[in-house]
Amino acid sequence: MTFDCDKHSFSCSALIIGLSLIIGLSVLGYFICSASSNSKKMDRIITVTGLSERIVTSDFAIWTINFKSTGNDLLEVSKQIETDKQTITNFLLKQGFAQDEVTVGKYNVTDLLAQQYRNNNNTQDYRYIINTSLEVSSSKINLIKPAIQKIGELVQQGIVLESSSGYYAADVRYEFTKLSEIKPEMLAEATKNAYDSAKQFTNDSGSKLGKIHRAAQGDFMVDSYYGPSTDSVKAAMPMMARSYISVSGDSSTIQKKVRVMPTIEYYLID
Repeated sequence: MTFDCDKHSFSCSALIIGLSLIIGLSVLGYFICSASSNSKKMDRIITVTGLSERIVTSDFAIWTINFKSTGNDLLEVSKQIETDKQTITNFLLKQGFAQDEVTVGKYNVTDLLAQQYRNNNNTQDYRYIINTSLEVSSSKINLIKPAIQKIGELVQQGIVLESSSGYYAADVRYEFTKLSEIKPEMLAEATKNAYDSAKQFTNDSGSKLGKIHRAAQGDFMVDSYYGPSTDSVKAAMPMMARSYISVSGDSSTIQKKVRVMPTIEYYLID
C-alpha cells in the first residue's frame, strides 16, 4: 500500500509524527531502564573506618607554679611577692632550666575589705592578697619530675604555693609537638586499613569493590596512653560523625596515643 503525500498530506504528516513519537519513546525507555539499572548498582555502598595508631613521647612541657603573698600593708605584700618570685626563679635555674624558659604570669590583687559580698563575721589576719605565677615552658622533659620532687624547698623558705588540684605535678601539661612529622605515614596506613577492610567484606560477600563514593579523613586524636580504647571511641560516635569529632586528650601524662580513623564509602559491584 502506498500513500500519495500530495493528496493525503495530513495523513502522511500524522504518520511521520506517530512513528517519530514511537521511536522516541522507545529510545527514552531504553535509557531510563539503563539509568535505573545503573542507579541501583551504584546505590550499593559499603562504609568502612580505617585506623592507624602510634605511641609517642611528649617533647614539650608547660609547668605552672602558682604562689601568693598576704598582709595588711599593700606595699609590703608587693615587695614579698617580688622576693618570692625571684626565689622561685633561682630555684628553677638551679634545676637546669634557662632564664628564657621562665615567664611571669599576671598579678591579681584582692582587697578583702573592698569585696561587696564579703562575710563581715569572717575575721582575717590580713587584708590584701596578691596572686601570681611563674610558667616554665621547656623541651627538657627529664628535668620536670626531679624539680617537682624538690618543690618542698620553696615551702621551707616561707613561700605559699598554690595548686589547682592540690598536687603540684598535676599543674604540668605535657605536649607532643611533632604530629606533622607522622601525619602522612599514619594517614596512608589508615587509608590502606580501610581499603583492606572493604576488600575483606567484598570477598566474604561475593561482591566486587568499586570506586570511592565519599571519604572523610577524620581528625588526628592525641590522647593519654591510658585513654579510651579504639573500640570505645568508635562506640561513642555515630558512624558518619566519626570523621568530625576530635578527642580531647589528657595532658598530664608523658606517653601519648595518637590515632586517626578516616571514614570511606565504596561502591559495590555485582
